[in-house]
Amino acid sequence: MTITKEFAEVNDGKLYYELSGEGEAILFIHGLFLDSKLWDKQFYEFSKTNKVIRLDLRGFGHTEITEKSFSNFDDLKALLEYLNIDKVHIVGLSLGSLIALEFALVYPEFVESLVLCSMKLSRDESPALQNARRDFWSAYQSGDMYTCVNLSEQLWLQGQGPAGITSAENRILYREMIESNLSKPKIKSKPIFLENIEKKLDDIKVRTLIVSGELDFEDYRLAAGELCEKIKGSEKISFEKSAHLMNLNEPVLFNRTIAEFISKTQNS
Repeated sequence: MTITKEFAEVNDGKLYYELSGEGEAILFIHGLFLDSKLWDKQFYEFSKTNKVIRLDLRGFGHTEITEKSFSNFDDLKALLEYLNIDKVHIVGLSLGSLIALEFALVYPEFVESLVLCSMKLSRDESPALQNARRDFWSAYQSGDMYTCVNLSEQLWLQGQGPAGITSAENRILYREMIESNLSKPKIKSKPIFLENIEKKLDDIKVRTLIVSGELDFEDYRLAAGELCEKIKGSEKISFEKSAHLMNLNEPVLFNRTIAEFISKTQNS
């Protein structure tokens, strides 16, 4: 299997990306304090049947942050144009789902289908999620990376479930990603986000799958239902043994679910 590992010069920045395979394109977008390695199990599996792209967003992985303001959805457009890709299935997780949704609203002509995992639009939070975020950011601001990594694993990888729901391999991968990205210089220029996105969901016309984990915070489980109601024709699935990062918790089921969804999109 041939893998391209390069930097694309786009919008006054250099985005690191990896590309492999042939066929209809699938783009994977990672979440906050993560990077393209999040998709290891998906990248190698789907490249057997599709052209697969994964990238490091600005400030994560191999992609450095820039001084100028930027938008992730504009970066995605520039990357696809750089790669001469005019249609793509997009799979995003957490922050990556928000970016995928923004991209579909701003540049719908590029989007074949959407898979939105562990996504929440509302800023309202349950006490449990508020407390979790408070503890994490307190440790982060004080430079206590050990506590940050442990809290991240407990909150997002293990969630409300018992220890051991994730393989040792994926647990190590997650901890290494979190530690590496938390140790990077703090973001100097925050990304520009699309405003009032929750009022624009009627504009999503492509097939959309919304994925949540039963062991994630209730906020995300409820948000999945709300998204499904607001995005016309969308489908929803919940993974019983997954928390926030279902592609690491249940990679085999996750891959099968995505493959079936994309196959149905191709045949519709």
